[in-house]
Amino acid sequence: MSAANRAALIKKIHRTLKAAYPKFQLPIKDRPLAEHILYACCLENSTSDQASEAFGKLQTLYIEWNEIRVSSTKELAEVMDCLTDPAAAAHRIRRTLHNLYESFYDYDIDFLTKENLGKAQKTIKSFQGKAKKMLDFVVDYVTQNGLGGHCIPLNLEAYEILLILDIISKNERRFKKVPGLERAISKNKGAEFGALMHAFSVDFAANPYDPKLHELLLKINPKCKDNLPVEPIEEPEADKSSEESAAAKQETKSSQSSKKSKDPAKKKATTKAKGKPNTKKKNSSNTTTKKRPAPKKETPAKPTSKKAAAKTSKTKLPATKAVKKTTRKQKSK
Repeated sequence: MSAANRAALIKKIHRTLKAAYPKFQLPIKDRPLAEHILYACCLENSTSDQASEAFGKLQTLYIEWNEIRVSSTKELAEVMDCLTDPAAAAHRIRRTLHNLYESFYDYDIDFLTKENLGKAQKTIKSFQGKAKKMLDFVVDYVTQNGLGGHCIPLNLEAYEILLILDIISKNERRFKKVPGLERAISKNKGAEFGALMHAFSVDFAANPYDPKLHELLLKINPKCKDNLPVEPIEEPEADKSSEESAAAKQETKSSQSSKKSKDPAKKKATTKAKGKPNTKKKNSSNTTTKKRPAPKKETPAKPTSKKAAAKTSKTKLPATKAVKKTTRKQKSK
């Protein structure tokens, strides 16, 4: 998107939200710098009314900031239960107070207002410690309302809204950058734009599928219709029960089919087992009906001496002659 189109859409956001939120609250600027930091920790994901209530409880229930620093996150979250995410806010407050005290051993840091703006921003950002995932919301809020600089604090949902409106890209949302935002919104309108954008982002976080919020987005950019979040369709209970019954039926069918597939193997095994004795009986019957083969005549052993050979030859000759005689008689007849 070109810089001119982006600036026009940002200005249109300001006009549209000002008409939609006529009772928005501007931030209080007459506070010590440490209180600006702690109030911003409460405000990040909550409305201004919720943040004011939680911050007021901290001031009344605790004697000093040091007592809050040594308190547990769970205890602070119970005190600030009016916030949208009290546990996250309590964690931010404890971490900020701990790093602030470790840096200066005091909670009076108003001297930072007299230093260079960039140096003061860097010091305040160091209070987040090693938590690199922390947004610059607190730093930008303190810069706008405590240090007199020109910054517009945005939370996560605000970046999501700008992405839906095609004002920033996914990569710019990832690095939490909005090119040309401070140029499109002048310094004297920065606090107003920040308050309106924050109110809209908190409502959007509570219900991103609200048709009224979608109407506001379409008023700002009619081309963002495809980017609007779509609410997932919940299946009715009747459909769920029918699906469960169908799934149960399929399971029973699959179990029955598996049993059937196993049964043929068993049947084959049983038929084989039954077939074996029948074959044995047949074999036994065959053995009874079949005649035993006649014993073979023992061939006479070869004579070992010449006399024995002569005797055998003599015995054979008369048999042959007798055969010949019978044949002659048959011829004469």
